[in-house]
Amino acid sequence: MELDEEKRKMIYAEFQQVVQEQLPAIFKVLEVAMMAVRDRVSGLKYSGLPSWGLWNIYEVKID
Repeated sequence: MELDEEKRKMIYAEFQQVVQEQLPAIFKVLEVAMMAVRDRVSGLKYSGLPSWGLWNIYEVKID
């Protein structure tokens, strides 16, 4: 951690220059995920997040 204010300004300026030159990529493609569940399982909600549908595990019931 740099405490000298002038050196910090130079470090931030260099960082900003690198970010401008090497812009981060924003990916707009998602992986396709499929999940199979037995017919006696109910209450499972698919969220689209990589949690494999277990984000609401407290609502899942097995009949």
